[in-house]
Amino acid sequence: MLRNLKRLRSIFVHYTQLAKQISLENIRVELLTDVRQRNSASDVRQKMSRTFSYRRQEVVQGSPTAGEFKARWPAVFQINEVNAEFQRITTLQLETTFAAQLDRITPQLMTVFQKKGGVSGQKLAHHLQIMQEAESDVKVKREAVLRALCLYLGEEDGSLIREYLNPRTPRQTPCPTSTPLTQIPQSCQLCYLPSAAWASSIEGLRK
Repeated sequence: MLRNLKRLRSIFVHYTQLAKQISLENIRVELLTDVRQRNSASDVRQKMSRTFSYRRQEVVQGSPTAGEFKARWPAVFQINEVNAEFQRITTLQLETTFAAQLDRITPQLMTVFQKKGGVSGQKLAHHLQIMQEAESDVKVKREAVLRALCLYLGEEDGSLIREYLNPRTPRQTPCPTSTPLTQIPQSCQLCYLPSAAWASSIEGLRK
């Protein structure tokens, strides 16, 4: 009798989990339509929040490529959802945290930039001058730091920042969408999760 009860309980748990997974998959499919509709930001955010555990399990266990993941979860690559996803994972606000950390390590970054030689060093000199002259304007200084960081990492500062502001701007060099998300180089992650990638790059320099 006890053995049968345990078996029934196991079956019940299994089907409950299966029903939940099917429900979350249905919400994911709805999101494919929602992201193409106007004035749907509230619905998208609510559904993205409800499917977070399902999405996280998919990334951790399935190791999808960037292209596959973007096809299944296009909303993740919208600027608002980049910020929201970061907060779901860390409970912190991405832009506020990023700006605070950037301000904190700016003196260290300036020291790193000043040591750069060659053609890159000459390009960095312009941005270093802006940083030194914009002590009272934090936004101008932050922009100069980010542009300098682009150059330091071997990227074109204009195209990356323009792409962050306008996701429809095409990249000159396409990212490897067939590569698993966990294996994409930092320079390519910029086009998928701009702020998060910048934060990772800056943290690496800080260390």
